Amino acid sequence: MDDPIARLREERDLARAAAAIAEAQCAIRDALIDEQQELIETLRVMALDAADHIQD
Repeated sequence: MDDPIARLREERDLARAAAAIAEAQCAIRDALIDEQQELIETLRVMALDAADHIQD
C-alpha cells in the first residue's frame, strides 16, 4: 500500500530539486549574458581601433 506521507515528501523533494535547477539555469543565463556583453564591448573597441589605424 502507498504511504501518502512518503509520497508528499517525495513530491516536496522533487519540487525543491526543480526549483534548484531553475535557479541554476537563471544563474547560468545571467553569466552568459554578462560574458556576451563583455565580448561585444571588446569587439567594439577592436573595431574602433582598426578604424583609427585605417584612417592613419
